[in-house]
Amino acid sequence: MKAELDGLKSRCREAVLARQLNGRRGGFTAGDRAFLAALLHGLPKGVLRRLRLLVRPGHGPAPAP
Repeated sequence: MKAELDGLKSRCREAVLARQLNGRRGGFTAGDRAFLAALLHGLPKGVLRRLRLLVRPGHGPAPAP
């Protein structure tokens, strides 16, 4: 039951975000990525594993649209 509610909550959140973006794709600038990297650099690996990162270390760049 909890897993079903979590899934419903996630789908609702995605629908709200999609409406807010009006079909535009969100993204980070190079400065945003550098700032986030600097913030995350000193964290222990155990903490990084618990975070919901958009890109994990070792993953290549996203394919071009």
